[in-house]
Amino acid sequence: MLGRGWLVPLVGAVLVAGSAEATPMQDRPEYRRSTDIYFEDLADSLQGGQTLGNTPSSGEYQINLEYYSSDSADRAAVDTFNDTDGGQAQGLNWGDAGQYSISLSTGGAEVWSDNSHVADADWALTGAWGSWRHSIFYGDWHDLDASGDVSSGDYLQIMPPGYHAFPGEGWANANEVFNLAVIPTEVQGYTLYDAGNQLGLLSVHTAPEPTTGLLLTLGLTLLALGRRVR
Repeated sequence: MLGRGWLVPLVGAVLVAGSAEATPMQDRPEYRRSTDIYFEDLADSLQGGQTLGNTPSSGEYQINLEYYSSDSADRAAVDTFNDTDGGQAQGLNWGDAGQYSISLSTGGAEVWSDNSHVADADWALTGAWGSWRHSIFYGDWHDLDASGDVSSGDYLQIMPPGYHAFPGEGWANANEVFNLAVIPTEVQGYTLYDAGNQLGLLSVHTAPEPTTGLLLTLGLTLLALGRRVR
């Protein structure tokens, strides 16, 4: 039977390991959490069918990428994208909101990559410049109220996870120079809300910080082990 004295060194060892592996992007002095996104000019209500809306041209929002490598150039590219490189102390990193639209249609939302229609999903967030299109987020719709229709309170999961970067030639700007096509992001998905007056809201869900998740898991584990050794 295990004694209780082994718990203290275990806690210390796990916390040290977790701190070493934690993602430090949120520790940047200029860090701003990824934000909600409003969209307007809905073609239909949120009660089923094809729902389209544009993010407001007067709005700004924040989408944060995570560090995906220890290489200094890769980390600098993420800092530039997130505006956490010290170059912009005010404002959010998404300033051309009016060029993006949200498409909600179970199994019928078009996903675009480098101006090619590559797939269909339940939802997609797509940027358009003239006839050129590219989807940065898309994925699965979760019908949380079991209504059978896209409705307020439903969850839009990013699947596959990650931010789909703009192509490296022709359209990528200085804020998007990455070694990956899909970059890890703290954004996991959005809860959809009808904000009234033809205005919709994507309420952001972000990944918990590694230390928080570690402490929660550790607490549950120790609780279970404590019950077993009594």
